[in-house]
Amino acid sequence: MRNYMFMRNHTFRLLQFHYGDESCTLALYTLTARGRYRLTGRSWVTPGATEAEYTLTRVTATAHSAEVAEELAARVNTTCPGQVRRRWKPYRDYVVLSLPEELAPSNNQPPTGSSSYQRRNAASASALGRHQLRMMVTEDMDCLSALHAVFHELQLVRVQRRPKGPPDNRHPRYELLLGDLHSRPELRNSYRPTAFQTPLLRADQAHGCHICYEVSRSTERSPPHLLARPRLPAYMGGEWVSTRCETRPLGLFLTRRFRFHVGDRTWNGEYRFYADPACAVPTFTAAASGRYSRTLTTSGKVEGGVEFDFRVEHASLTVLDRGMVENLQGDRRCIPGGVWKVGVPRDLTPSRGCSPLGIIVPSTEYELVRVEMDAQGNSLLFMGQPDTDNQRRGSRERPTAYQLPLIHCRSLPPFSANHHHYHHPDDDFQDNHLFPISHARIGLKSSSVSVTITCSISPVFVTTLLLVRSLISV
Repeated sequence: MRNYMFMRNHTFRLLQFHYGDESCTLALYTLTARGRYRLTGRSWVTPGATEAEYTLTRVTATAHSAEVAEELAARVNTTCPGQVRRRWKPYRDYVVLSLPEELAPSNNQPPTGSSSYQRRNAASASALGRHQLRMMVTEDMDCLSALHAVFHELQLVRVQRRPKGPPDNRHPRYELLLGDLHSRPELRNSYRPTAFQTPLLRADQAHGCHICYEVSRSTERSPPHLLARPRLPAYMGGEWVSTRCETRPLGLFLTRRFRFHVGDRTWNGEYRFYADPACAVPTFTAAASGRYSRTLTTSGKVEGGVEFDFRVEHASLTVLDRGMVENLQGDRRCIPGGVWKVGVPRDLTPSRGCSPLGIIVPSTEYELVRVEMDAQGNSLLFMGQPDTDNQRRGSRERPTAYQLPLIHCRSLPPFSANHHHYHHPDDDFQDNHLFPISHARIGLKSSSVSVTITCSISPVFVTTLLLVRSLISV
């Protein structure tokens, strides 16, 4: 979970709470980052986004148990030998990065992670008490890579008004969207975001959100502790739709729609891609179908996750943008010799897919699945985060994080078996009521709110407090 604050003088304080379980009941440690930011202008890659630069000046780690404190100290001492001079204790703040602004990582450059600048001031240190000595910057150091911590999300920013919807339409809510993290942890340090993470909400606008309240009151030494949620079986039968306009790297936006048939273990999926962050200007629609099966074991990396294999046996593509039609004409990798027309679906199965768009038929997607319930009793389906570079995964390289949830819906228009026609979502969702699952209603305090948040960053930054529930890799 995250609790972010941005000040009017262009400084920030970021709190990241790390947990050892999927319900966020067991707090492991907290990272506190301080620094400065500067907006640089409109993003040329991601429509509607603003690029920014940031400078880290200080990062501290606070363990919440003796075991975690010992582990963090060992990791820091491995990255920066000799930096840890005494045993770390729980609920104390220990510096893992401290650099003056002229030496701090800036201009979007990743921290070195292995350097330690020896600039000591023994005379000043001797005049301080033990607690002040521990927290005092007696040397410039950068051991941030020991904790695999990256703050490049600050390089991409967007503020938008949250679409009207439950639980309360009367109160306006503004969202802060920060840049995405690379799906592979080893590449996050050099990755510049071109998509967004789960949005944050302003703390003063999160009315009726118990988790938001808990996070807003948290500190580095007192992290939020949520109640354990029941682990539900991964029952995917029925139809599921996106809860909002989603993002993908390189400035792509989309909505998803799936239908699962439990009896014969078949699935149908539709991905509608758009050119804008409001998902109002469609560019193309990709549809696929096939069979799915559950593996014999649960995920060994993500607690509570269930592994599924999705076989892609059929696919079609409907292009809705004239420029894209011109690019596909004559491309032998997508229907050799075929003629593309705007709004006319084309079957990709005979041509074995369309490799420029990453569609391969037949193929197998190795997925990670989790089913939860929100406070209103609606069933939510979480599926694995796609690879940022769109690389194919093997059965042992499944996702270790989740996308935004899909919501179970009982009153959508029929799903076309031949993928040739879907009504526009704006036409269907106006009268689309989302019904709760009667047997799975749970209380608010034990609910799984996929976005629990607060905040605001905009061309005019306001002093705000941000927080978000985040499913991350382990």
